[in-house]
Amino acid sequence: MDQREKERIIWNLKSLPNELDDLLSGLDEDTLRWRPRPNKWSIKEIMCHLRDMESEAYLARYLRILSEENPLLPNIDQDQLAAERDYINQNAQAALEDFKRTRAITVNTLEAAPLDAFSRAGVHETSGRLTLEQLTERQIKGNDINHLSQMKDIIALRMPWKQE
Repeated sequence: MDQREKERIIWNLKSLPNELDDLLSGLDEDTLRWRPRPNKWSIKEIMCHLRDMESEAYLARYLRILSEENPLLPNIDQDQLAAERDYINQNAQAALEDFKRTRAITVNTLEAAPLDAFSRAGVHETSGRLTLEQLTERQIKGNDINHLSQMKDIIALRMPWKQE
């Protein structure tokens, strides 16, 4: 990894809170709670998932990789968490604000990390060895982009007139 790649990763991580702010702005409670299918998450549930994964999965894993040698990175059962914490009945705006605060800590943590730290690794319980760089790419592509697209798709299905 070089400095330019690190800056690209940081920029990507910084952009999601703004996109979520724009996306959730003006959505009513019915739209936030609407599920495209009974077993799929609503926008509100996705927002709560993003908040919890930011703090309990990604930031926690980054901190462990940066401070420990080859730490175990536990898997998190996201569906169990959603049910236990009753995501559907939480406040989406409060979840977004919590996410933004934690994402800022994540960004600051990674900005402060030296380039060579991105080659440090931990062992994910189900995915095996992951470097800090691989974990950030996984967060951006597998979590951030995936869930932002999901939310946009839900809005398109729920409110087709809002298509741009």
